[in-house]
Amino acid sequence: MTDPWTPLCLVASCDLQAAAWPMPVAVVEDDLTLRLDGVELGIDTLHPRLVAALSLSPKGAALLDRLELHLAETGRTLQGLRRDVTPAEAPAALFSLMAAALVQSQGRVVKQMRELAQMRQLTETSLQHFERLEAFVWQTAKCERNQVLNLAARADGATLALSEAEQRLPTDSVGLSDLALWVAAPAQGQLTVALDLMETAVTVATWVVSDPGAGWLRLALPRALSTDAQTPVLRLTWSGPSPLSLGLSLDHPDPRFQCQGGPTLALKLWKFIPGTNAPLSPDSLPPSAGPTRGRWLIGLAALGEAATLAADPERIEFLDWAGGVVMRPEPGQTLGLRLPGLARPGMVRLQGMVSVEGIGAQAELTYAVAAPGQEPDPQSWQVVTPAEPDQLHVTLPRLEVAQDLVLMARVPEAAEHPAVVVFERIEAFASLTGRDD
Repeated sequence: MTDPWTPLCLVASCDLQAAAWPMPVAVVEDDLTLRLDGVELGIDTLHPRLVAALSLSPKGAALLDRLELHLAETGRTLQGLRRDVTPAEAPAALFSLMAAALVQSQGRVVKQMRELAQMRQLTETSLQHFERLEAFVWQTAKCERNQVLNLAARADGATLALSEAEQRLPTDSVGLSDLALWVAAPAQGQLTVALDLMETAVTVATWVVSDPGAGWLRLALPRALSTDAQTPVLRLTWSGPSPLSLGLSLDHPDPRFQCQGGPTLALKLWKFIPGTNAPLSPDSLPPSAGPTRGRWLIGLAALGEAATLAADPERIEFLDWAGGVVMRPEPGQTLGLRLPGLARPGMVRLQGMVSVEGIGAQAELTYAVAAPGQEPDPQSWQVVTPAEPDQLHVTLPRLEVAQDLVLMARVPEAAEHPAVVVFERIEAFASLTGRDD
């Protein structure tokens, strides 16, 4: 808290007893030292509080003249504060100078308030520009959340029979955007996961999952956490006829990261630019409360994982240098790559960059959806010009349940050459505008 400002009057020691002073007085001694309440102080300490430097006698005026000459040697002055008056005139002179000082002070306060208002306006403008820039990046860039931790489930299949548990995450909260738990077996019931920040005791998100299936359960935040580094803690509660089995990972040497005094839960963590949005992965669940996102990004990790399970690995593979999945259909052949469960409820439109390479290559591409175990029935095919980047667009009936997404490429039977087809990241939208709902 700032100390209150108290005005001071500067007088020569020989004039101190010549008048009654209505305010604290700093005294100039004959050796030009300055004292306030008997304590020696420098002019730099006193000057911000001085409203007057008064002389009531010729001797006092001479002493203040000497002080001004001494101050001038160091570039300082008493200009505007100096008055030579009689003892009877001293109170009126003091009040006049104090009024002038208060007017100047008020002017400085008004100027400061105006500058603060301008600074606030500039700050708000900067925030608006940042929000527009973020919206632009959100609409145009294919930014993926980056996985920063993977604590795999133990090979011996050890699990935690969950009713209630608490797990401190082995990372700070800066940029945290997603987390995943390993569910060892499907269960009937309701799992509630709360993400808390220890230092501020704030719950940043809560997920409620009914009847979780086996495998990785990925939970996502619409916006990555800010740069305020705190300790994230998971609080898990299970309600069901039988316990939920969660996979366990390593025996962490730091007891703070152990779960129920034993091994750490099997975990995956993702991070993104702190405080910013990124498209959700279609295999993730947003928080149960708050707005939902109308855009998903099927990134390179999902494409690469699907490619490893392709039925025709010689003609379908994932290549980092190509930036996506590469298919090599022969004339008269149709190839498809299935991404299980990545066509999410609410999706109505898919788009993604594609390309076709090869001398004289001809190829038609599409995205299709199909229920697990069923063959896809593509509604339309798009002819792609060889050797030119293109964008594939497919409109779907609104999906009510999760289905498999299938990437398909075919070469006409009359074609003379095979084609090399590249599917890059895929964006999926829940509205025809491609904006958030």
